[in-house]
Amino acid sequence: MITSAYTFGRHMGIAALVACLATVAFAGRAYGQLPMVDEPPLVFGYFQNSLAYADSDDPDPDNTYFLLQQLNVILQRDWSPDWTAFVNLEFVNTYSSSRMTGAFNLEEVWLRHRFSRQLSVKLGLQIPEFNRLNAIKTKTPLLPYIIRPLAYESSLADVVALDELVPSQAFVSLYGSIPCRAVKFDHAVYVGNSPNINTDRSQGQTGVDTSRTFLLGGRLGARTNDIQVGVSGTIDYVDFLQSVRVFLTDTTTDLREVPRYRLGADARFMAGRFVVEAEAIIVRYDESSPEIHLNKDFYYATVMANISDRCVAYIGFWYLEQEVVAVEERGIAFRGLEHGKYRLRIPTAGAAWTVTDGIVLKAQVGRADQSVDNKAFTVSEFSYYGVAASAMF
Repeated sequence: MITSAYTFGRHMGIAALVACLATVAFAGRAYGQLPMVDEPPLVFGYFQNSLAYADSDDPDPDNTYFLLQQLNVILQRDWSPDWTAFVNLEFVNTYSSSRMTGAFNLEEVWLRHRFSRQLSVKLGLQIPEFNRLNAIKTKTPLLPYIIRPLAYESSLADVVALDELVPSQAFVSLYGSIPCRAVKFDHAVYVGNSPNINTDRSQGQTGVDTSRTFLLGGRLGARTNDIQVGVSGTIDYVDFLQSVRVFLTDTTTDLREVPRYRLGADARFMAGRFVVEAEAIIVRYDESSPEIHLNKDFYYATVMANISDRCVAYIGFWYLEQEVVAVEERGIAFRGLEHGKYRLRIPTAGAAWTVTDGIVLKAQVGRADQSVDNKAFTVSEFSYYGVAASAMF
């Protein structure tokens, strides 16, 4: 089953890549005919600074901190109505290379050709279409949250496996929107690297995919003025499980190119002053070893009330469930893994006030309840209280 899925996925990846390149080649009749533009590229972006207080049941002291949570600097050049070049630079957690804090990410660098409203092709590093919030997660002034639903919160990438829950990079995509009376049907398919990217300079060139596989994904959606729904899916193949093979009872288990499936669903409804949005993400690994369980589920739902044209209040609930594995040491020798099912429940509430177009003040509280059904693991509860200023420039 794994072999057939791998073969299908690989062939589909190659077919999608060839189809996209052929499409671009067809569009390439415009190559060399792009008008020279004297105007400088558009430069704009988003940032969010926050002040937070966090208390925990741990013996460690509570902490209060300022944080430049996220900054996105965007450069855009519209060469013509059909051709656009786009760069998105992201800095998180008060990034400083000299102080070794935060992170800098080259989020997007792509070229887009728009054939029509129904079909566009995007080439280059890009954020894949996967659920509704993934496409707008960097636009912090447009979101009421300080801490976004966990699967999309870049500032928590150190503690939440964001790349496992949501695909982060694609390199070729075809997408568009097909109107049909009062409904618009959205579609997107894309291909990108597998997650097996070399980060070790001693192993040669970093940043390149070390496997023969691709990430394949897509989204289908429908929307009206008041309702938006969609389903998303991806398949890729992971090699990182090879590193834990030595801890298994059967060390001959082949854990190369293990299929990983993501399934997403999103919905958003508007009724008068109220907006309800919810998403689900299910991640499944088709590993052949009964000793490894890495599946993950994430859900969130938010009910918003537009108190006025400039003020919105909301309540929400986030739920994360995943298998956790720890090494069980037995003296010097090791033979065993400890398993547990980790559950994280976070009720949250907040409000956002648009001071003027492009500037939003926010407040948010949340209480995290963690549990693991294995006493070998210890977890604690903690609370978050934050205020933030988010702006577009």
